[in-house]
Amino acid sequence: MSKGYRVFLVDGKDDLHRISHKRFDALTGAGQTVPEHFLGYDKVRCVVVVYQTENRKPAELIQMDFDFIPLTSAGLVDTERNADRTSLLGQAFPLLDGVDGAGPSTIVDGRQRFAKKRLDHEWRWQPSDELYKKICEAVWGRLS
Repeated sequence: MSKGYRVFLVDGKDDLHRISHKRFDALTGAGQTVPEHFLGYDKVRCVVVVYQTENRKPAELIQMDFDFIPLTSAGLVDTERNADRTSLLGQAFPLLDGVDGAGPSTIVDGRQRFAKKRLDHEWRWQPSDELYKKICEAVWGRLS
């Protein structure tokens, strides 16, 4: 089994717009604009679904991320606000406990907890039950 993922942009009417991996990477990194119907949005809702595949078909859900992508008025990713988002991700989920190699400290450091709360508040969203069902149907086909 291997892993696969699908990316969707969600408009104001809760309609899903699937974008290719290549387009998503270009959108978030190389300065490509969002699809035309998202122009004028301050930030666009994005869903990334990661799943296990079996015979090249989605088999088992691994993870679903519901994030906002900040946009400029021209429909490009706002690099300044995106850098702030990336910085929050680094603060909320640090890779190392002790930077100096000393290991975990006995002093309580709340920065990680507050960064995660800010990240959840500013850059994450929760889908409605109907939208969640639409996403599942878009990945796995009709659900019974």
